[in-house]
Amino acid sequence: MPRESLTPRERWLAVLNRRKPDRVPMDYWGTDETSALLREYLGCRTIDQALARLHVDYVVKLKPEYKGPPLPRRTDVFGCRFRAMGYGSGAYNECVFSPLAGLDSIEEIERRYQWPNPDWWDYGGIRGQIRGREKYPIRGGGSEPFLTYK
Repeated sequence: MPRESLTPRERWLAVLNRRKPDRVPMDYWGTDETSALLREYLGCRTIDQALARLHVDYVVKLKPEYKGPPLPRRTDVFGCRFRAMGYGSGAYNECVFSPLAGLDSIEEIERRYQWPNPDWWDYGGIRGQIRGREKYPIRGGGSEPFLTYK
């Protein structure tokens, strides 16, 4: 592989700022089962080690610790309910109920829906999640397809 002149973070920033990077940045998304097989094949203890070995410009995903009201099993902070859907060697959690379904107006949403409160999370561990990964881009929130890169 040719010598790289940019860190993964610099490479992604170049693309996002419409500059030419030293090569096309790569990310990796895989199921837990696939990632375990990849780690085993490469002889790596962690997925971070495997991705570094493959020169993947993975994005560090930060996750503050949830401290809010208890959530029902298989329910997220937005009130969406999920069910495991098998695909052979594993399962994905698929949304089977959305609390906004059936609400027909903004007024109805404002009256009947409670948005998550940012105070429900403890952000104190964020710095520790970045430590040792400073050369990678950081995902600062959101979900597909509206990821926020910084």
